[in-house]
Amino acid sequence: MKVVAIFLASCVLFSLIPTHLSHEEPKVAPTEELMFAPTEELMFAPSNQPRYCRSRQVFDGSCTDRGSPRTTCFLDFLGARSASEMPKNCDCTPQPNNKRLCECSVICTDCCVKN
Repeated sequence: MKVVAIFLASCVLFSLIPTHLSHEEPKVAPTEELMFAPTEELMFAPSNQPRYCRSRQVFDGSCTDRGSPRTTCFLDFLGARSASEMPKNCDCTPQPNNKRLCECSVICTDCCVKN
């Protein structure tokens, strides 16, 4: 008899739980939906593309100190400059007196070109 009473009490309590605790997606009013929906203009707006310039710098050591010559110069540029310059396409040229000339494409100081 106690089991039946507990079962019935449980059924009543579970029926009182609000429906917002269910796992359904919340309903959005049409005005809110329009307010927050991204427009096609914003989604496909032209972005500024970074413009790259070639830059040179001399470092101590050989072109293979940190692996391949490209990797060595890439890591040299990252260590000597800001990572925001985003070096790429690096080349290394051995120099006299255990030096290396690194040349990489980095983001130009005037940065970006509008599309």
